Amino acid sequence: MQVITDPQYLDIGKNSLIYVSSIIVALLVFITSILGILIPDTIYPTEELMLGYMPTDVINIIIALPILLLSIWHARKGGLLGILCLPGGLLYINYIFSIYLIGTNFNLLFILYLLIVTISLYTLVGFMSKLNYNSLNSKLSEKIPPKIVGGLLISIAVIFLIRQLLVMIDS
Repeated sequence: MQVITDPQYLDIGKNSLIYVSSIIVALLVFITSILGILIPDTIYPTEELMLGYMPTDVINIIIALPILLLSIWHARKGGLLGILCLPGGLLYINYIFSIYLIGTNFNLLFILYLLIVTISLYTLVGFMSKLNYNSLNSKLSEKIPPKIVGGLLISIAVIFLIRQLLVMIDS
Protein backbone atom coordinates (compact mmCIF):
# COMPACT_ATOMS: atom_id res chain seq x y z
CA MET A 1 0.00 0.00 0.00
CA GLN A 2 1.46 3.31 -1.04
CA VAL A 3 1.32 6.09 1.51
CA ILE A 4 0.79 9.53 0.01
CA THR A 5 2.70 12.02 2.10
CA ASP A 6 2.41 15.74 1.78
CA PRO A 7 3.06 18.02 4.75
CA GLN A 8 0.98 20.78 3.16
CA TYR A 9 -2.26 19.20 4.42
CA LEU A 10 -1.42 19.39 8.10
CA ASP A 11 1.65 19.58 10.27
CA ILE A 12 1.48 17.61 13.49
CA GLY A 13 5.10 17.01 14.39
CA LYS A 14 6.52 15.21 17.41
CA ASN A 15 5.87 18.10 19.79
CA SER A 16 2.49 19.11 18.44
CA LEU A 17 -0.34 19.31 20.94
CA ILE A 18 -2.55 17.34 18.52
CA TYR A 19 -0.04 14.49 18.41
CA VAL A 20 0.51 14.47 22.17
CA SER A 21 -3.20 14.63 23.01
CA SER A 22 -3.96 11.85 20.49
CA ILE A 23 -1.37 9.62 22.16
CA ILE A 24 -2.84 10.46 25.58
CA VAL A 25 -6.32 9.47 24.32
CA ALA A 26 -4.93 6.18 22.96
CA LEU A 27 -3.20 5.46 26.27
CA LEU A 28 -6.34 6.20 28.30
CA VAL A 29 -8.46 4.04 25.98
CA PHE A 30 -5.97 1.20 26.43
CA ILE A 31 -6.01 1.52 30.22
CA THR A 32 -9.80 1.70 30.54
CA SER A 33 -10.43 -1.12 28.08
CA ILE A 34 -7.85 -3.42 29.69
CA LEU A 35 -9.30 -2.73 33.14
CA GLY A 36 -12.80 -3.39 31.81
CA ILE A 37 -11.62 -6.77 30.50
CA LEU A 38 -9.48 -7.76 33.49
CA ILE A 39 -11.71 -6.65 36.38
CA PRO A 40 -15.21 -6.50 34.91
CA ASP A 41 -16.96 -7.18 38.23
CA THR A 42 -15.47 -4.02 39.70
CA ILE A 43 -16.04 -1.84 36.64
CA TYR A 44 -19.45 -3.12 35.57
CA PRO A 45 -21.63 -3.85 38.63
CA THR A 46 -24.47 -5.59 36.77
CA GLU A 47 -24.56 -8.49 34.33
CA GLU A 48 -26.27 -6.30 31.70
CA LEU A 49 -23.52 -3.67 31.82
CA MET A 50 -20.85 -6.35 31.62
CA LEU A 51 -22.51 -8.00 28.61
CA GLY A 52 -22.95 -4.63 26.92
CA TYR A 53 -19.58 -3.04 27.54
CA MET A 54 -17.04 -5.89 27.65
CA PRO A 55 -17.34 -6.64 23.90
CA THR A 56 -16.79 -2.95 23.25
CA ASP A 57 -13.66 -3.06 25.40
CA VAL A 58 -12.36 -5.94 23.28
CA ILE A 59 -13.19 -4.09 20.05
CA ASN A 60 -11.45 -1.00 21.40
CA ILE A 61 -8.26 -3.00 21.98
CA ILE A 62 -8.33 -5.10 18.80
CA ILE A 63 -9.70 -2.65 16.22
CA ALA A 64 -10.06 0.95 17.44
CA LEU A 65 -6.64 1.39 19.05
CA PRO A 66 -4.61 0.05 16.10
CA ILE A 67 -6.60 2.24 13.70
CA LEU A 68 -6.14 5.27 15.94
CA LEU A 69 -2.40 4.66 16.42
CA LEU A 70 -1.78 4.01 12.71
CA SER A 71 -3.76 7.14 11.85
CA ILE A 72 -1.69 9.21 14.29
CA TRP A 73 1.51 7.79 12.84
CA HIS A 74 0.49 8.41 9.21
CA ALA A 75 -0.89 11.89 9.97
CA ARG A 76 2.32 12.79 11.79
CA LYS A 77 4.25 11.92 8.64
CA GLY A 78 1.81 13.98 6.56
CA GLY A 79 0.15 10.89 5.06
CA LEU A 80 -3.18 11.37 3.39
CA LEU A 81 -4.48 8.10 4.86
CA GLY A 82 -3.74 9.26 8.40
CA ILE A 83 -5.21 12.68 7.82
CA LEU A 84 -8.44 11.13 6.56
CA CYS A 85 -8.68 8.41 9.24
CA LEU A 86 -7.59 10.28 12.38
CA PRO A 87 -10.77 12.38 12.70
CA GLY A 88 -12.87 9.23 12.29
CA GLY A 89 -10.86 7.40 14.95
CA LEU A 90 -11.18 10.30 17.37
CA LEU A 91 -14.89 10.62 16.67
CA TYR A 92 -15.40 6.89 17.27
CA ILE A 93 -13.53 7.10 20.59
CA ASN A 94 -15.51 10.18 21.59
CA TYR A 95 -18.82 8.51 20.70
CA ILE A 96 -18.10 5.21 22.47
CA PHE A 97 -16.74 6.80 25.63
CA SER A 98 -19.61 9.30 25.76
CA ILE A 99 -21.85 6.23 26.01
CA TYR A 100 -19.60 4.80 28.74
CA LEU A 101 -19.74 8.13 30.56
CA ILE A 102 -23.53 8.36 30.46
CA GLY A 103 -24.45 4.67 30.56
CA THR A 104 -22.38 3.32 33.44
CA ASN A 105 -22.67 3.95 37.13
CA PHE A 106 -20.08 6.14 38.80
CA ASN A 107 -17.03 3.88 39.18
CA LEU A 108 -13.24 3.82 39.25
CA LEU A 109 -12.99 4.80 35.59
CA PHE A 110 -15.48 7.68 35.51
CA ILE A 111 -12.74 10.34 35.57
CA LEU A 112 -10.84 8.50 32.83
CA TYR A 113 -13.99 8.30 30.70
CA LEU A 114 -14.48 12.03 31.21
CA LEU A 115 -10.87 12.72 30.25
CA ILE A 116 -11.13 10.56 27.13
CA VAL A 117 -14.30 12.32 25.95
CA THR A 118 -12.92 15.79 26.67
CA ILE A 119 -9.43 15.28 25.23
CA SER A 120 -10.66 13.44 22.13
CA LEU A 121 -13.16 16.20 21.37
CA TYR A 122 -10.51 18.89 21.96
CA THR A 123 -8.07 17.03 19.72
CA LEU A 124 -10.68 16.53 17.00
CA VAL A 125 -11.59 20.23 16.96
CA GLY A 126 -7.91 21.24 16.98
CA PHE A 127 -7.11 18.80 14.19
CA MET A 128 -9.97 19.97 12.01
CA SER A 129 -9.06 23.63 12.55
CA LYS A 130 -5.48 23.01 11.32
CA LEU A 131 -6.41 21.18 8.13
CA ASN A 132 -5.66 22.86 4.82
CA TYR A 133 -8.97 22.07 3.13
CA ASN A 134 -8.05 23.55 -0.26
CA SER A 135 -4.94 21.42 -0.59
CA LEU A 136 -6.74 18.34 0.69
CA ASN A 137 -9.69 18.90 -1.67
CA SER A 138 -7.45 19.27 -4.72
CA LYS A 139 -5.54 16.08 -3.84
CA LEU A 140 -8.73 14.10 -3.23
CA SER A 141 -10.44 15.32 -6.39
CA GLU A 142 -7.43 14.06 -8.37
CA LYS A 143 -7.67 10.59 -6.81
CA ILE A 144 -11.41 10.10 -6.20
CA PRO A 145 -14.01 11.39 -8.64
CA PRO A 146 -16.84 13.17 -6.75
CA LYS A 147 -19.53 11.29 -8.72
CA ILE A 148 -18.28 7.94 -7.39
CA VAL A 149 -18.37 9.22 -3.80
CA GLY A 150 -21.84 10.69 -4.29
CA GLY A 151 -23.11 7.47 -5.83
CA LEU A 152 -21.67 5.45 -2.96
CA LEU A 153 -23.32 7.68 -0.35
CA ILE A 154 -26.68 7.55 -2.14
CA SER A 155 -26.44 3.72 -2.39
CA ILE A 156 -25.75 3.42 1.34
CA ALA A 157 -28.70 5.70 2.12
CA VAL A 158 -30.99 3.64 -0.12
CA ILE A 159 -29.85 0.39 1.51
CA PHE A 160 -30.58 1.80 4.98
CA LEU A 161 -33.93 3.13 3.81
CA ILE A 162 -34.92 -0.27 2.44
CA ARG A 163 -33.78 -1.95 5.65
CA GLN A 164 -35.81 0.42 7.81
CA LEU A 165 -38.87 -0.02 5.61
CA LEU A 166 -38.58 -3.80 5.94
CA VAL A 167 -38.26 -3.49 9.74
CA MET A 168 -41.35 -1.26 9.82
CA ILE A 169 -43.33 -3.67 7.63
CA ASP A 170 -42.39 -6.64 9.87
CA SER A 171 -43.58 -4.77 12.98
